[in-house]
Amino acid sequence: MTRVQTIARWMLTAFMFALLHSYAAASETIPIRMQTSAGDITIELYPEAAPVTVANFLKYVDAHLYGNHASFYRTVRMDNQAQNNINIEVIQGGIGTQDSGLSLTPIAHESSKLSGILHKDGVISMARLEPGSASSEFFICINDQPELDYGGQRNPDGQGFAGFGKVVEGMDVVRRIQNMKTNMPEGQKLEYTSGQILIEPVVIKKIIRIPSRQIDRDTWSVISQAVKNADINSMASTYHPDAVVISNGDITPISDALESWAEGMKQAATDGSSARVSFRFGSRRDNERSAFETGVFKYTMVNASGTETQMFMHFETVLVKKKGRWLFLLERQLDQANEAAWEALQN
Repeated sequence: MTRVQTIARWMLTAFMFALLHSYAAASETIPIRMQTSAGDITIELYPEAAPVTVANFLKYVDAHLYGNHASFYRTVRMDNQAQNNINIEVIQGGIGTQDSGLSLTPIAHESSKLSGILHKDGVISMARLEPGSASSEFFICINDQPELDYGGQRNPDGQGFAGFGKVVEGMDVVRRIQNMKTNMPEGQKLEYTSGQILIEPVVIKKIIRIPSRQIDRDTWSVISQAVKNADINSMASTYHPDAVVISNGDITPISDALESWAEGMKQAATDGSSARVSFRFGSRRDNERSAFETGVFKYTMVNASGTETQMFMHFETVLVKKKGRWLFLLERQLDQANEAAWEALQN
């Protein structure tokens, strides 16, 4: 590969990542799934309305700081807050208030006055003491909680709390957690959280971003069927007209790549051979307009006598959404993988 090709490759890759970043900045929602010992909770995050708070939460998610380190440990109901002047209904979770070494730097306070996100039923929000102290702890509202909005009096400073998303599936799990047994004290002075700590905290096993199912329908499943059926037109339908393929250090416009692949399919048909391909993913990041995915594909070739030969390859792709469909914009085939790398991505 010449120096010019190397520079061109670097510039193109840098451009694609910059494009992805610009699309991500304009995203509308980011879906995540919270897997707990009480069931799954699906939440949509609102990065446009609460960019600082969403970015902070996703730092914990992407660094896997919540997985098996976190739990829902507090539930506030109408029957366990006699000591509180303003009553609310929430469940609270996170990595805990003890110094675990997992907490990141506290963030600026994005109140409902700034974000427009009110504490309605299912809204997820940041727990805090004074404004600007929120870091890892969060809560989910059960029923509407206006006293948690800007101007509300649950916190005497009137600044409210920082909502940043909403539960879209799993409110039954949230309500189940709310009604679990707590450490109801008797015959003693009540502290602020007395009677609100769960006897058996609900473990947060994992929090993950949810890759779009539409990406699978529009691209990966189509590619698999196209290879199986030697259908170059279906394969072409998954690519943006300006897409490029990077392989072995070469950058190829998608039109040229498709022409080469079509010739390969014709030759395979002449030889009486066939092929199939499947994919597994190591990382999937997407929003409403763009996606970045990495993984390993397994390409299986079957000759005329039925003998199979397999090849594994690391890959990364950038996709964009155009006229309601997901299209590949960049496909980069990296180094060859092996079956162990393939099996490591089984989930």
